[in-house]
Amino acid sequence: MTVESTALRAAVAQRYPHRYTVLDVETTGFSPQRGDRVVQVALTQLDASGAVEATWSTLVDPERDPGPVHVHGITTARLRGAPRFAEIAPVVAEHLAGRVLVAHNAAFDWSFLSVEMQRAGHPFDVEHRLCTLALARRLDLPVPDYKLASLAAHWEVEQLRAHDAEDDTRVLVEVLRHQLRTAADYDLDLPLTRCVPERWDPAARPVPRPVPSWPASAPRVECPWRLPQPWVPGAPLVQGARVVLTGDTRASRLDLMHRAIAAGLDVKNGVNRTTALLVCNDPTRASRKARDALALDVPVVGEDVFEALLAAVAPGVPKSAPAPATRPPAAAGPFARRRVLVLGGTHEEAAAARAQVVARGGAAAVNLTMTTTDVVALPGAERDSRWKRTRELRLPLLDPRTWERPAGPTSGGDLDAAGASVAERPEPAVLPRGGAVDLPPEQRQWVLDVQWAFGSAAVDVVALRLDGNSRATGDADLVFWNAPVAPDRSLRVDVSVTGESEVALDLDRLPPAVDRVAVAAALAGGVTFGDVGAVELRLRSGDGAVLVQSTLDAATVEQVLVLGELYRRGEGWRFRARGQGHAFDLAGWLTRHGLAVDG
Repeated sequence: MTVESTALRAAVAQRYPHRYTVLDVETTGFSPQRGDRVVQVALTQLDASGAVEATWSTLVDPERDPGPVHVHGITTARLRGAPRFAEIAPVVAEHLAGRVLVAHNAAFDWSFLSVEMQRAGHPFDVEHRLCTLALARRLDLPVPDYKLASLAAHWEVEQLRAHDAEDDTRVLVEVLRHQLRTAADYDLDLPLTRCVPERWDPAARPVPRPVPSWPASAPRVECPWRLPQPWVPGAPLVQGARVVLTGDTRASRLDLMHRAIAAGLDVKNGVNRTTALLVCNDPTRASRKARDALALDVPVVGEDVFEALLAAVAPGVPKSAPAPATRPPAAAGPFARRRVLVLGGTHEEAAAARAQVVARGGAAAVNLTMTTTDVVALPGAERDSRWKRTRELRLPLLDPRTWERPAGPTSGGDLDAAGASVAERPEPAVLPRGGAVDLPPEQRQWVLDVQWAFGSAAVDVVALRLDGNSRATGDADLVFWNAPVAPDRSLRVDVSVTGESEVALDLDRLPPAVDRVAVAAALAGGVTFGDVGAVELRLRSGDGAVLVQSTLDAATVEQVLVLGELYRRGEGWRFRARGQGHAFDLAGWLTRHGLAVDG
């Protein structure tokens, strides 16, 4: 597919007067702080009109093994003769200077660039980055997930070589152009994030060279088999069973992992209640994995036993086969698959209107996006900045007395604001306040998106790990803006984008004692949730597929709103939309859960 030289109309360039550098990096792993390196860089410079100004790419010698060749296809042979990053740092800095860095999952690319430039000792000037995944979320694109491939398919951009930095950058240029046009249509601000240098201490984390023959983490490969029943020693392993390795092995640990994956097993990095067995030649060693296996009664086998089990893995059930329903049932009622935006009215009046929308099977929208289908205009709606745009889009006005659409040319039919059929788009189920849903056991990474009305007061979103008594055991259980990542990386909060936050959770990394993770929003300076209005939640799997959504607006004078919680139920996990408000501040909420708060 040929890249257009100029793609954006003048109004779009005026709305977003930025120059961009669209970029993708391929890497040896996931953590630059732990010694992973860049193996390929590709970038394209665009002016504000979307015209290409320059393109550039290169392979990069990582000064170690290339990592997951099965993902990016970059072998040691291909890297022979490639420059080291320090040699290309001046070129990269020149292409980034004074521009908005654009990438898909931009925090990942930024973390590697930041550390690589620090390692090279070369300054560079990037003030903001723009994540196309975050922009897709803000647009509320009607896609099954937020993978680059899904965005490309939505915009009909052909992918030729996925996970190749050159082709991913080419695709991303076209995706960005489409997103900028659409964002301008809905008069949305871009979710720009200020670029703060990643923490990197070369003295504390020397770059390993060469690296061990086995990786610190298991390769992230999607297992195509369903999770089977718990393994019983003496029986064969079944495809889909989750296995974890720890400690020294006689065979290459990387080879053992890949053989297990090839046999249909699900190789993980941490032990939890779903782990079938732990492979460990010395169960007495004081590793965290061994301790967790002991605490959870997870069977431990040696390498010889594991080798024998690998030779006779029993067939499993493919995930593509029909499965018992784990999603909540689709909403029923006259507003099923419709997203309704309420404008005007007092907080109480707007909250009552949104409750009526949900009672009729619809979703209460917080912001005007591509999937908005209807508008409810309460007194004062015309003073809302979004009112004019909803009229230009000819969105139907629902009568809040009869809840019917008017007849005539603006009735809208069964189309959303983008003119797409609501019957054809993926639609998550809607949870009312207090509603809960079981999480699919095969999904272990979850992200809770939290969004409120753009332009309203600042909201601090925090997450807290709790035990069976609803108590936190220490400061490491709390993640917030000043400590955004748990030490074991089981929990992360991203508050870098104005108007929204993201809480990411890895169930496989949670300590066994954690029974629940609560997510709360807090306000300061005398602001209450009556001033902020509704808060919208979307729970999605790690790849971006949205399972459920919920809109919470019952709070009025409260300063803390418990949004939702993920909690254990038997051998599985559930999510509940809480919507419980408290009139005290965040410190009071944390104190109730056992944390000591200074000041």
